[in-house]
Formats: sequence, structure tokens, C-alpha cells
Amino acid sequence: MKFNGALVQLEDMVIAVAVDSADFLSLPQEEKMAKMRAYQSAFPKTPFVMLLDMGAGESEFFGRPDLVAKMREVPLNYITFKVYETKED
Repeated sequence: MKFNGALVQLEDMVIAVAVDSADFLSLPQEEKMAKMRAYQSAFPKTPFVMLLDMGAGESEFFGRPDLVAKMREVPLNYITFKVYETKED
């Protein structure tokens, strides 16, 4: 599966980001976890968050609270997105 994502270099770490739609939030928990594992497979051994497109130009990070807090400090125009591919289908 191809998706938009990024590797964001912070002062103390690199965080991987995968972009998905807000519909992700309405998925059953098992499907959310499966989708996150698939995205994570493109970024082995890298801390990971989701960036959800909420529509109307709004976005929201989803994932580990400590990583989400760090990513909220990064302006979106600072992040360079590109197309990644998961290791699993």
C-alpha cells in the first residue's frame, strides 16, 4: 500500500509520520491497530504517529501522547512529505 508520509528530524529524535483521513478514527480498534502496523512497517524501529486530515485545512496527530506532543510543536510546512510503501499489503 502506498501512502504519504515523512521522517521528521527533531533535536533529540526522528519521528515517522503517516497521513490518513479522519475516517481512521471511526474504524474498530483492531482495524486501527492493523493499519498502524502496516504504516509502521515502512519505518522500522522509528517512533511513529499518524497525521489525520480532518478536512477544511485542519489536521490532527494520533498516536503515543509523548510523540503527538512533540509533533504538535512542528509547523506542518516544515515537514517534507513523500510517498512511502508498506512492507505488507
